[in-house]
Amino acid sequence: VDGEDPIERTVRQENGVAALSKALRFATGGDMAGEEVAWPRADGYARYLVAKEKPLQLIHLAVGDAWSVEDALIRGLRRKDVRAMVEQRKALSSIFKTPTEAAAEGDYTTVISAGIEAAQGVVACWESGDLAGAVNQLEDWANQAGDCLGEKA
Repeated sequence: VDGEDPIERTVRQENGVAALSKALRFATGGDMAGEEVAWPRADGYARYLVAKEKPLQLIHLAVGDAWSVEDALIRGLRRKDVRAMVEQRKALSSIFKTPTEAAAEGDYTTVISAGIEAAQGVVACWESGDLAGAVNQLEDWANQAGDCLGEKA
């Protein structure tokens, strides 16, 4: 959309990817349906969702810069290749979860750790005499908690 804020566009696109992923898992079944696979390209990634396992079908995600890979690469993929990519992505993303993602997965240790870190930021600003910084940190903490709980703070 012309004139759209890039951050808002990214959020909108990622919400669309999440909705499509969920729909694919529901509609087609299979343990890889709706999973994302990606290949590094230039300054981003060529991103795809698994639409179907048998026969293997991928959906190109035209988000961001909409990088893609060569058709020959897609034709040469086997399910076990995609399964390995999915497992690698899951392992890596489990290390870098946002508090909201952690809450959605029931990982409340990460959520509590993020809350403690946010609280320390509020206290540090307050103790340094930065009242505006403390208020901003407190608002961010409240929004983060609201996101994790599925409500707006």
